[in-house]
Amino acid sequence: NKNLNILNLSVKDEGTGVGETFVRAKTWIFWSDWERISAPIAVKKNVWAIGIRTTDNAGNLAAQVIYRWGAFFGNAAPLFLLLIAGGIGALVLLKRRKKALR
Repeated sequence: NKNLNILNLSVKDEGTGVGETFVRAKTWIFWSDWERISAPIAVKKNVWAIGIRTTDNAGNLAAQVIYRWGAFFGNAAPLFLLLIAGGIGALVLLKRRKKALR
């Protein structure tokens, strides 16, 4: 499927061994729920951040976030720019109203 990327993780723990590995994905501004994985997974192309959480058999936790900046600038950045432009527009309107009330 051309709308998916394959994510292949290599997780190892030479001490107690790997317990469980979970991933979650961020599209726009929201994270998905954590999902347990054990093999390569398919990730939608509009995902711009991937959270990875792994525990070993002793209960120690390791976590990392992988950013896909190309997907971010293609999807989430326009939303943030729109919010910034809206904020600037609101400030300009407030300033004009203050001048009009004087």
